[in-house]
Order: sequence, then C-alpha cells, then structure tokens
Amino acid sequence: MRVSVGIFAHNEVQHIGTTLESLFNQTIIDDESGGLQTDAVEVLVLANGCTDDTADVAMRQPRNLARQVTYSVIEMPEPGKSRTWNRFVHELSDPSADFLILMDADIVFERNDVLEQLLSRLRANVHAQVATDTPVKAFVVEDGKLSVSDRASSAASKQLSKEGVLCGQLYCARAEALRSIWLPPALPVEDGYLAAMIKTGGFTGPEDSSRIAWVSGARHSFRTHRSVSGYIAHEARIIVGSTINSWLFTDLWTQGRKGHAGSYVARKNSADPDWLSNLVQAKVRNSGAWLIPMHFIFWRLAPLKGQPLLRKLRRAPIALMATALNFLACVRANSLLKRRDATSYW
Repeated sequence: MRVSVGIFAHNEVQHIGTTLESLFNQTIIDDESGGLQTDAVEVLVLANGCTDDTADVAMRQPRNLARQVTYSVIEMPEPGKSRTWNRFVHELSDPSADFLILMDADIVFERNDVLEQLLSRLRANVHAQVATDTPVKAFVVEDGKLSVSDRASSAASKQLSKEGVLCGQLYCARAEALRSIWLPPALPVEDGYLAAMIKTGGFTGPEDSSRIAWVSGARHSFRTHRSVSGYIAHEARIIVGSTINSWLFTDLWTQGRKGHAGSYVARKNSADPDWLSNLVQAKVRNSGAWLIPMHFIFWRLAPLKGQPLLRKLRRAPIALMATALNFLACVRANSLLKRRDATSYW
C-alpha cells in the first residue's frame, strides 16, 4: 500500500509546525506505533503563494521518519487551493500511490490513528471512494466555557459531519477517484464541488452518498474565528462558493451525458484558465438583485423537522441564532457577488 499526503499551506507559519508534529505521530508514519503497515508514505508540504516563512519552518521541522516515509517541501509561486489541488493530484503526488490524503496546514489530529482509521475504512469498504472524519473547532477542545455564539457555531459545524459530506480540511481518497477530477482554478470553495463529483460519478448519474464514508470515531481540530464578524465572513465565503457551484453544476450535468465531467473541466482549464470567472460574471450580469438560493438561509433549521416537541424547544434557540447569522452571511455573500468577480476576490 502506497500513500501520498498533500498538505496545503498558504501563510501558515504559526500553525505548520504543530500540524507537522501531529502528522509525524500518526501510526501510518511512525514505525514504532504498530499501526497499519504501509509500503511507502510520501509527505508533500505544498507552500503556495506564501509571503511568510511557512516553507522555511516546514523545512526546518525536526523529524525522525520511518524508512518508508519521504518528506518534501514544495514552494509554488501562485496561491490558490484549487490550483494547488490540481498540481498535487495530477503532477506532484506519487503516480503509483493507492491512496491520496489531502489536509490543511492548520489542523491537529485528536488521536494518532486518525489517518489509519480513514485508510482502513476505504480498504474495508470497496464501494466508498473517499473517507472523512469529524472536524472540531479548536476552542471547543481547549476552552471549558463557551459563549452563546460559540455554541451556535459549534452546533452548525456538527450538522456537517455525516455520510456523503466532504470536509476539505482533511480527507482520504482512492487515487484513481481523484485523478479523474480537475478543479477550475478560480473555484473559491472546493468541498461541495468535489463531493458532487464523487457522489455522481462525474455528473454521469444520480447522487450516491455512500461513496463518501464518514468515520465518526476519527476527529481533528482546526482554528477558526470566534468573533461574530469572523464567523459571518467565513460563512459568506462558503455561501459564495456554494452559489457558484449551483451555477457550475447546471453546465456539468449537461456535460455528464457525454462522459465523466472531469475531462470537460480539464479541457476548459487548458483552453482558458479564466473560464469559470467569465461564467460567474455573466451570471451576475444577467440575474436580478438577489443571487443567493433561498435554501442557503434556512438550512440550519432543517434538523428540527420531525423532532419531538421538547427536543425542538431545546434546540430551537441555537438553530434560530445560527439562522440569523446565516442570513447576515447570505447578505454579505450576495454583496460580494454583485460587487466584483467573486472568484478573484478569494
């Protein structure tokens, strides 16, 4: 079994050292752990468009790696996760790798067998193409006292951990599944796009959520804003990306009738790297004042449906607060889309 790990790092000088230390303690890398045996593990730090010392810190990171592990830091002049994703999956990762693990440079694993759990799930479930864990906001782990906004933020995150949902902070995938996919370079948020590509087989058939397996016992923590303004800014970015995806998917469903839509995106990228930006600009010009699909405002209330009355009453205040914050995020996202080309904004 050969594994290639890509760490996406853009100006992460404060966090990259802690993330690498956590990674090097994973059982698939540490020979002395007695975990899942691997023939080769390649670790690549993808320092893209950094203006700080992220790459230098990664190069100096002390490590005693097992004999089957190789480690490299690759500096890339252009920023952008989607662009970096394409290079890792199609150019830089070990071409003979069976599995690819993609992770952000600011996460910490809860236990030393998180990656082993993800790999084991894919080995045991031949139908699943991707395995994900549960992301936990760092302040939930570190702080005993949470504010009301903290609890709303935490509750909102929990709704995103389930089968069929892909969190871009960390996931493990079969190499052949990802190598049939290309991302538009200007894509603001890649999670939903990748999930749709995986679940529909490149928009060739109906969604099958079981292609993305959720390993509930595996968790990682990540840093995020605790202020209300920070939360709204983060959610607005997600909503912008989801809105652009909804426009893009209409085109991809048409292309899927001719075969896997990944090949179509690859051709579009080659012909014109700005093709998605042009699509977004055309949509904004030809649409009305409000661009955001309405279900993006109210989806936090969906889990209340069908719940017993007492449970609804207990959960309603947090759900309503999350919905109010989400409405503000939608207003901001709509403003961003109307004011400028959102694909270049990020």
